[in-house]
Amino acid sequence: MAKNYAALARSVIAALGGVDNISAVTHCMTRLRFVIKDDALIDSPTLKTIPGVLGVVRSDNQCQVIIGNTVSQAFQEVVSLLPGDMQPAQPVGKPKLTLRRIGAGILDALIGTMSPLIPAIIGGSMVKLLAMILEMSGVLTKGSPTLTILNVIGDGAFFFLPLMVAASAAIKF
Repeated sequence: MAKNYAALARSVIAALGGVDNISAVTHCMTRLRFVIKDDALIDSPTLKTIPGVLGVVRSDNQCQVIIGNTVSQAFQEVVSLLPGDMQPAQPVGKPKLTLRRIGAGILDALIGTMSPLIPAIIGGSMVKLLAMILEMSGVLTKGSPTLTILNVIGDGAFFFLPLMVAASAAIKF
């Protein structure tokens, strides 16, 4: 990992074509996201070899430089080198509607809705598995109160699954 974020920021900006080629910059958890004016000015091979840069992703007019978990320190250095009147990244017009973008949106909705429910589904399944193993091995009899409670707990996750999906979807959207 790069400890000298000032040098990293200078190198990244130079490889992107200089301060004049950058119209906006933001960051997420691991990436610096630059909105670029002219893609032809970007020196991708140099950008990928800068110490501290883990990778580069290009999409539309955006260049994403993967830094890792220390992206906030690198972002502060990049911002200090850019003009103060630079606006945050704003989407320019409506993006083109393509089959790939539609598919990515559907997949994002499914993943964003169902991912938070995975622990509940796994937990309910494990309790059901425990109840089934205890019953099949003869440790608990079929009408045992302990077995009934285990089955109710295991079924609870699946019984309330539609409600959990609705709550998760409400949070996502």
